[in-house]
Amino acid sequence: MARAIAAMDFATNVEIIPENVASPCAVKAVAECDVVFGCMDGIEGRHLLNRLAVFCVLPYFDAGVRLDEDGQGGIVEAGGAVFYVRPDGSTLQDRNVDDYEQLRAAGLRRTDPAAYKKQLNAGYIRGVAEDRPAVISINMQMASSAVNEFPARLHPYGWDDNGDFATVRTSFIQGVNYREVEAPPGTFFRHIGKADVRPLLSMPELSETEETT
Repeated sequence: MARAIAAMDFATNVEIIPENVASPCAVKAVAECDVVFGCMDGIEGRHLLNRLAVFCVLPYFDAGVRLDEDGQGGIVEAGGAVFYVRPDGSTLQDRNVDDYEQLRAAGLRRTDPAAYKKQLNAGYIRGVAEDRPAVISINMQMASSAVNEFPARLHPYGWDDNGDFATVRTSFIQGVNYREVEAPPGTFFRHIGKADVRPLLSMPELSETEETT
């Protein structure tokens, strides 16, 4: 992707950070941005970007797709959603996009695979869903929808208020779009603007050693 952008010769500088977003290096890099776009399949990455956007007062656009099969080789639903997350607004968790138990399971699978498997077998946690299969046309349409939400916030061009488009869902099976209004702030409200705290984002797993500070 970086090579393709360079080949367009638009003088765009691309910085590649080969790190998991759940690392101090990645968190610090994203914290320096002006706006954040997330396009992750994993619940842990979306949750962390949402938390970072609140701590660092950044607008966050999250895009995702979903395909549901019927178990017989067919598709019963194909769709996607774009969530505009304001630092002082409702989080993905408030909108029931994130599930606490799934989030806990995803973190444990990343940090301690053996313990994750043990707890999964014991029935203490639910298994983390694998990356959902998707086709490029659906991915690109939802990516375009997310990008179009960005200028709408900079220069409102819609007839209706942007607050009516906090969430935009698309069903390709039904051929319709649904929109949801901004909900009251909740989960992360007390963390707005905390910025560069220690540990990063007030998450112990992002604690840094002397060598990495």
